[in-house]
Amino acid sequence: MNFAQAVIRTFSRKERIAAIAALVVFFLSGAAKAGAVIEERSVMMPAPGGTYREGIVGQPVAVNPVISGNPADEALAALVYARLGTLVEDLTVTEERVYTVLLKEELVWADGTPLTSDDVLFTVETIQNPEAQSPRYKNWEGVVAERVSELRLTLTLSSPYVFFEEQIRNLLVVPRHLFVHLPPSNIRLSAYNFEPVGSGPYRFEGLTKRRDGFITEYHFVRNELFAGEPAFIKHFFVKFFESPEELRDAYRRRAIDGFGAFAPNKDETIRGERIYAPTAAYYAVFFNPRAKTLLAEESFRRALVQAIDRETLVTDVLGGAGTPVAGPDPYRRDAGTPEFEKASSTLAKLRAEYGELKMEIAVPETPFLRDAAVRVKEMWEAAGISEVRLVFIDEATFMNRIVRERNYEAVLFGNVLEHEYDLFPFWHTSERFYPGLNLALFTMKSLDTVLEDIRQEADADARRELFEKAVDIIADESPAVFLFTVPYTYVHNGRLHGFALEKPLVVPADRFRDAASWYVNEARVIE
Repeated sequence: MNFAQAVIRTFSRKERIAAIAALVVFFLSGAAKAGAVIEERSVMMPAPGGTYREGIVGQPVAVNPVISGNPADEALAALVYARLGTLVEDLTVTEERVYTVLLKEELVWADGTPLTSDDVLFTVETIQNPEAQSPRYKNWEGVVAERVSELRLTLTLSSPYVFFEEQIRNLLVVPRHLFVHLPPSNIRLSAYNFEPVGSGPYRFEGLTKRRDGFITEYHFVRNELFAGEPAFIKHFFVKFFESPEELRDAYRRRAIDGFGAFAPNKDETIRGERIYAPTAAYYAVFFNPRAKTLLAEESFRRALVQAIDRETLVTDVLGGAGTPVAGPDPYRRDAGTPEFEKASSTLAKLRAEYGELKMEIAVPETPFLRDAAVRVKEMWEAAGISEVRLVFIDEATFMNRIVRERNYEAVLFGNVLEHEYDLFPFWHTSERFYPGLNLALFTMKSLDTVLEDIRQEADADARRELFEKAVDIIADESPAVFLFTVPYTYVHNGRLHGFALEKPLVVPADRFRDAASWYVNEARVIE
């Protein structure tokens, strides 16, 4: 019997209880102090593992970045396929026209097949083949791609294009060994468009669909062969819904953990954390002077611009979440100054000369654009337009029947700058007709020169000055009523961390640019 036991035997029952309580308090206080010290000298860090479920409205058609521009496909492709920038060891340019790409060593596809320059070459050449009908054809038209070695290739331009390096780094590479045996026109028939094999942060695990063929879910798991930093989240599910209402209901029922949209979310029943990410898009009402002679009159176009109160639009339509813009610059807040009296005076003079003034606006069937069109109609009619007719068209046919054929007097639509400061696709004379996106059919030789110079100016400050000059030229001519930009809104249940966007989103799939950095698990680490 040791000394401590002997002493305890001399205690009365009450004394024993008091001694035990004292010891318990001593150990608990010690543990608390130790915990406080650990907490003080440690930080919570991302930990691997866990599951995340995102919801999307729509359906995948072909999870293949070469042939599909469908938002659902682009989102899935961003998880499965790696950007070339992740796979590159070195990228050099000579004479502003020849780009040499050196791939990292020992790159592999998710099925274990080596990834080489042949895959990059195949991707570019397939995009360039008209039979593949790639939505990226115009971006790569005229580029000469040549294999140098297993890990090296060159891409040569006919003239300098300052945004080309960014285009190279953003290219999603597809596996040659799975598609090379198919004619380009038949690539859309491949089963690998639904069961993709990529080299990105996640690999395809499986999909679920209903008996009618509607795909309800894609399941991805962390790709241990990814060339970049491995993803934290182990299981990534993407669930598909037929309507925004169905998606929001699933979120309320906790069937999904998060979702996003290029539109304001004013539903107060949606609880959770909201992330507002800037976008590279601006929305405007573009005028077509070929469809309505009066729109060739600068005074008429200017009056339509002066009648619009952008601050009111942003408040009423976007709940204050957007940013007013008075020109084709999505990066700068500029509400301009409504000049209602000037607009009314000008329109009164034009009525005296031309009679009743009427306008028709084609609008995609999108809730916030519908609301914006209604407010524009009210402002124009208040200023003196006799009648503004709104024609709402479902998104599926809007591009083909309206945009492709330039079949409108005015159209409410958005332009997205794929490259910062690059207004060429939307305002250069050469882009007036499809597949160009000059919706105002605007033409001005001096502006064309500025837009061309932007694409060749290597100095960032000088490029910004040219961009501002182009914006001022366009705004002064009033070829459109510029309205606002809309942030990309992402809602999640609070478990998600690591969602960070360093630059404005061009397409919704850009939210997954750093998906490997997303995490739902944390662990405490002593510094």
